[in-house]
Amino acid sequence: MDVGVVYGEQGILLIKTGAGGSIRGRGDKYLQLARHVHEMHGFAAFTVTTGAMPLVETEMEHAMEIVTRYRENLGRAVPVYFFGMSKGALEGAACLYRYGIVGRALLINMPLMINWHKSKAGIEQFIGESITAVFSTRDPSYRYSEIMQGVKNDRVRLYIDEGKDHAYDGDEARLIERSDKFLFYEKRLC
Repeated sequence: MDVGVVYGEQGILLIKTGAGGSIRGRGDKYLQLARHVHEMHGFAAFTVTTGAMPLVETEMEHAMEIVTRYRENLGRAVPVYFFGMSKGALEGAACLYRYGIVGRALLINMPLMINWHKSKAGIEQFIGESITAVFSTRDPSYRYSEIMQGVKNDRVRLYIDEGKDHAYDGDEARLIERSDKFLFYEKRLC
């Protein structure tokens, strides 16, 4: 497991890559995202690589230990958000409910054909503010995305991204737009 860090003090974004991904990401997409959330929102960003399938719970546990320690070292309760891509999104879906400090989660192109029962159970137990699943129309899981409508959790949102492929190749800026829209939105007061 490799970890990349951009330091900040206003909050923490945990970025989990797709399987076999690097901390920079193809086209530097994760590095661009980390820099953006730091410059625009003052957040620290931890990019953590994602490995083999049997290690889902262990990898998330290690990543959340890093986030928890950093948050404790800041000496105050700052918001913690999660950005997961592909298998990283799958890990988030299955495991984030175990960590009450995660307030918002963005799951992009989560493979729905792998352990859906674990992903669904995890999403249904998520108690943070919001969890958004994004599927690109050119991603293999897109054709199954309507299964998300059966998830019983009012915090869950489904968003379809037209014309994008699984990894958002060549459109890394769109991932930043999605993080701003689904993670860094302002709370609406009624």
